[in-house]
Amino acid sequence: MSQLPKFSILGSGHTVLMLHGIGGGHLAFAPQLETFALAGYRAVAWDMPGYGYSAPIEPYTFKGLAESCIHLIESLQGTQSAGVTLLGHSMGGMVAQEVIARRPDLISRLVLSGTSPAFGRKPDGTVAQAWSAKFVSERVAPWMLANPCTMWQTPWCHK
Repeated sequence: MSQLPKFSILGSGHTVLMLHGIGGGHLAFAPQLETFALAGYRAVAWDMPGYGYSAPIEPYTFKGLAESCIHLIESLQGTQSAGVTLLGHSMGGMVAQEVIARRPDLISRLVLSGTSPAFGRKPDGTVAQAWSAKFVSERVAPWMLANPCTMWQTPWCHK
């Protein structure tokens, strides 16, 4: 497996893993990290591969993103048997759906926000692969600032 995606973590208790959408990053969930941690949860927000400090993956597919997320969940769980709460927003919601389809045993709760079950589908149900690939590639990595953690002075950022 490739290297573990980078993430921010705060608090202890049941794990809530937050997956951002296109144009986001772990800092998109900074207020939620603090809120969940104060409520007694271990709040985790990842940098999706290709965003922030996480290296991109090849090929950049939902299957690959789901495998990266599964790898992160397994490393966060250690010997715990309780599943995590997986929260996905936008593209992160699409990744979350791939994760639960592949490894439902790792997830105790699924929260989806502003997402869809498919990406780049034509009205007839076929996939518009060229359009989807272009859309994602134009929005990955290049727009991210070189050092988002120091910009926000967040103590929970794991580089």
